[in-house]
Amino acid sequence: MKILYLTHHWGNNSHHSEYSGFQRLAVFAAKNHEVTVVTWGHIETEYIDKNGIKVIEIKARDRDYLFLKRFKISLRGQRISNNYQVIHALYSDCTFFLQKDQFILTLHVLPGVVKYSNLYQKLFIQLKYILIQKRALKRAKAITCVSLNIFKLLEKNIKTKSSFIPHGIDVEYWKPNEKLLYANKYEEFFLCVGSHGVDFPLLNKLIEMNRSFHFVVVGMGGLISIGTNVTHLTNISDIDLKTLYMNCKAVVRPLTFATANNSILEGLSMGKKIITTRISGISDYLNEEICIFTDQFQNFKIDLQDKLDAESIRKYAIDNFSWDSLLPLYVQLYNSELI
Repeated sequence: MKILYLTHHWGNNSHHSEYSGFQRLAVFAAKNHEVTVVTWGHIETEYIDKNGIKVIEIKARDRDYLFLKRFKISLRGQRISNNYQVIHALYSDCTFFLQKDQFILTLHVLPGVVKYSNLYQKLFIQLKYILIQKRALKRAKAITCVSLNIFKLLEKNIKTKSSFIPHGIDVEYWKPNEKLLYANKYEEFFLCVGSHGVDFPLLNKLIEMNRSFHFVVVGMGGLISIGTNVTHLTNISDIDLKTLYMNCKAVVRPLTFATANNSILEGLSMGKKIITTRISGISDYLNEEICIFTDQFQNFKIDLQDKLDAESIRKYAIDNFSWDSLLPLYVQLYNSELI
């Protein structure tokens, strides 16, 4: 099968890890199918990458003014679309110039699921969700959702065929490695990675009420209270991130909203206990048997509880969220849309 993937996240040109994020689907699809990816870069180029994928990069800047980067990706995808049996826009942003009923779309966020409170995001929201995403939802041939809260909203409001398929994780990269263990670098610490959807008041309260533990927070800037038990890290490498997962006591990710969450999946794959909030979206990936919900704590005091061991947690991730196990669901969808 010849598959064309459109994505503005790829390799190092993304805030996601190279080994995480939804674009990783293309890497696993390339094991058995002829895959092309249209994305962006700093120069116009085409090449075959280490996974045997033909990568077409359109020239764009890091800052995506008025979604110009995404528009360029969708335009290039449309120009070469006749060469492929399946066109899958991995994110709705990259669909503007595609023809109606020509492409499959995956949704990661929707108004009504994601809560935006910052006024500076108003123009961004209107452009993305009213102009780009609304158009994409009406024109897609089929839609996949990474959480049931998105899927249920679509069922109510959109006639396009839709389905829920969980977000995957590369369990072979996010794998425990004894060589990454170190002694007492940050004492015993909890790890929180990324800022998307984080309940910062709750996270700050957990930090304040658990001063006997250290917290390492990655990619959050000034949104976390400064304290002697907090270390801020930014722009770290994949191997450094993997090392942090390997050495932390647990992954802490209190959330105000959720669909799929990369850091939770990474933590599960590394065999780590997850501390998070009992909200819609999380229940598609976690339950009380596999994680610890923040409403189980007394006075915000963290109790890791005697739950699953690291090996069992990792097995849960492999069984439910490995790309190898989820890819057949996408291929089944691709085949159904070729009929």
